[in-house]
Parts: sequence; C-alpha cells; structure tokens
Amino acid sequence: MKSAVVKLISVLGAAVIIFAAFGLTRYLSDQFPDKFSGKPLAAMALFWLAAACFVLAAVKFKLKTVYACIGVFTLSLLFQRVYGAFVTIEGESDLRFYFSNAVSIFQNGFRHESLYSATFPGTVTYPAVLAVLFKFIGVGRGIPVLLNQLVMSATIVMAYLYMRRRHGPASGAVCAMLLATHPFVIIYCNVCNAEILYGACILWCFFSFCFARERYASHAQKRWFICPAFFLGLSLLFRPLGVVMLIALAIYALFYMAAGTKDKLMICSVLLAGYMAFNLLCGAVVKGITSYDAPRSSYGWNLYVGGSEEGRWNQADGAEFARVMALSETPTEVQAYFAPKAFARYKDMGAGILRHCLNKLERWHAAEYISRLDEESARANTLTKDDYMLPVSVYYVPILLLALAFFLWSCVRSFLGKIDEMSILTLYTIGSFAALMLLELSPRYTVSYHIMFSLPAFELVAGLTALRHGKRKKTG
Repeated sequence: MKSAVVKLISVLGAAVIIFAAFGLTRYLSDQFPDKFSGKPLAAMALFWLAAACFVLAAVKFKLKTVYACIGVFTLSLLFQRVYGAFVTIEGESDLRFYFSNAVSIFQNGFRHESLYSATFPGTVTYPAVLAVLFKFIGVGRGIPVLLNQLVMSATIVMAYLYMRRRHGPASGAVCAMLLATHPFVIIYCNVCNAEILYGACILWCFFSFCFARERYASHAQKRWFICPAFFLGLSLLFRPLGVVMLIALAIYALFYMAAGTKDKLMICSVLLAGYMAFNLLCGAVVKGITSYDAPRSSYGWNLYVGGSEEGRWNQADGAEFARVMALSETPTEVQAYFAPKAFARYKDMGAGILRHCLNKLERWHAAEYISRLDEESARANTLTKDDYMLPVSVYYVPILLLALAFFLWSCVRSFLGKIDEMSILTLYTIGSFAALMLLELSPRYTVSYHIMFSLPAFELVAGLTALRHGKRKKTG
C-alpha cells in the first residue's frame, strides 16, 4: 500500500513538473534584455569574485565550522548592505502598502480598523511584526530591510551547514556563496516585503525537520520535531502557503520516512499543532488590531481572481471586490461571496483550464518586481529595468532549469523506491506549482521559490559530480 501511494505521488508529481517546465521555458527567452548597462553585471561579478575567494580560503585553510559560519554570514550581509547603500528600491504598490500599514499600526497604538486588511490577514500580521520593531528601534524603511538581510544571512548559514553535512565543507561553502550572491537575495532583501521572511521560515522548517529526522533515526528522539513545527507556524505571519509545506511534510512522514505508525502520526500531530497554534495567533492579532475576526477561509477572492483571464488582480474584478466590500460586514462574508463564483469560473473553463494554468506560469518570472526605482535613484539614472534583467537572468535561469531537472529526477527516484530527504522540497514545489496555477499569482509570490531553487539545483550538480567521481575511482 505504502509503495503504491509513493508511486502514484511520483507519477502525478512528475506530470506537474513536466507541465510547469514546459510553461516556464516558453518564456525564458523574454527574460534577456536587448540592451543593458554593464555596471550591475560588473557589481555582481565583484561579488562572485569575493565569494570564490572565500570558498578557496575555506577549502585551503580548512576553516573550522564556526569560523566558516561567521564568514558566510558576514559576506552575505556585506553583499546586501553594499548593494543597498548605492541603490534604493521603493518596490511596487503592494510592498509600499505593507510599510504604510506597519506605520499606521504603530502610530495608532496597535489599532488599525480596516475590513480590507482583516480580509487578508497577511496585510496585518507582517506589518504587526514590523510595528513591534518600530516600538523598540524607531520607524524607518531601513528596519524591514535590515530584518530581511539578517534573517536571510542566517538562513544562508543554515544552508551551508546542511550542504556541508551532505557533501562536505567545500560543497557547503559553494552552495552558501551561490545563495549569498543570488540577485534575488541581494536585491529583494532591500525592499519591504514578506516573501523573504516567508521563504526563510520555509527553509528553516526544512532544515530543522531534516535535523529532527536524523536525531530520530540515530537516537529515537522525537522532541526535535517541535522546531520544524515552530517555523512552519511562524511562516503564517508572512504568507498563507505554509499549508503546502505542512502537506509535504505529512506526506513524507507518512509514506517516505522509516518509522513506526504511532511515531509517524505523532510527528504529523506535532506539525499540525504548531501550524494551528500560529493560525490561532494570527487570528488573535487580526482581531486585536482591526476589531474584525479573521475570515474562516481566505481562499475565496484569491481563487476567484486566479480564475480570471489575467490570473491576478484586474480592474473588472477589483470593481466587483469594492462593491462586495461596501455591502459586507465581516471578512468571512467577503471571502464566502467569491468562493462559489471562483468554482463556477473554473467549471465554465472546461478543458481550457489547462491553457489557463499554462499561461499563468509566465508570472513565475519575477524580475519585473525588482525594477521599480524610487525617484531619487531614477534621477541618478543608476539602474533601469533592463539593467536588472541581465544579472538576474544570467543567474536564475540556469538555476531554474537545474532545479526543474532535479525535481523530475527526484520523482523518478521516488518511483524506484530511492527516498531522500530532499524529496520534501520536491513535494513542496509540486504542491506550490499546482496551487499557484489556480490561485491568484503575482510575480512577487515566487521570489521565495527562486531563492529556494538554489538548493535542488546545487544538489543535482553535486550529485552528478559525486557520481562521476565515483566512476573515475572504479575505473582507476
């Protein structure tokens, strides 16, 4: 039974990955600009050179783990701070909305009575986190930026430790520098947004689950599963898609992991408890700040607008939303109104739903959201959209292709019964592709995924290198 379920998941997962890969590769050529300035690419080249020097030093001098971690954290933070010191990015309207909400919550004594914000809990919970920081540090756009940079630099240290455990110190250093010089990390951490923090929570959940699984396998210790449950729940403060990771971890624990039935159910229960605890916390935060109860389900509007021709917010649906908001008294009423209409939209599509989902994959290319400069930078003529596009595309296009190849390879291995903990990221990505083909999809939602894709991309290269090295040893 277990083997049959794993094979079914592998086949369905492979179908989703192949479908997504076809849709994503259709638009890759559009990511490379016709004209550009070499300055941003030169800046990235300097970062790459510094990263290469660090890797060589780490390997040559066999740095102790603690010193390597300090070096990874410092370099990652330095790259982001140096870039941010010379280029100020305002971000598109949604990102500015987060900051204005945070300021309003702080200035009004953690009160912000807004039916609109309560309808979308993330527009309250993430700004509430920023408002707490404002209380202790002061109000400023540099606060969310610094938070992003510190959290992401710590996450890259965790990536170093994880890959070091799997492939050795050299591979750990290379993977860490791959992330530290990722344009989405360097550029997007300089914008007030929830995507960076959400992505960090998901990665910390993954890393801590792998550590807990290892402790369980070697010492039969189960208490460490509290850690991934915590980070999984914490992700709800920033984005609602943590439920996809919950499902991925539950599938892995139940059907992939070597453990007794009682222990598997216990692990799933701990993960679910952490998720539900933070879900209740988010509801309490929304209630306390807005005076409205959080919606009982928050997918109605997102599924409705995701089923539109554009696949995201548009003027016609926006007008309908405003009308419904004016007639509603609670967030639940708003979401409940759009839920049946959303299902009706998809039902009316019939077989056209496949083309609709295929077209929405174009929005996984998120470079447009890092091309909005504030007026000061625009006057200085520091960067344009095309200037951004080249370093971003040179970096993330090959990573995307390698990651997709890894996910497909992972499905094949799972079908053959070769289970690996990296299958968790495969399951998470499959679920995310499927969900975002149906729900509203703005390009900024994909930023955390592009950063995460660096891990499976590196894992594929490291695996193939180790395989080739092993063959050479045998022939030698």
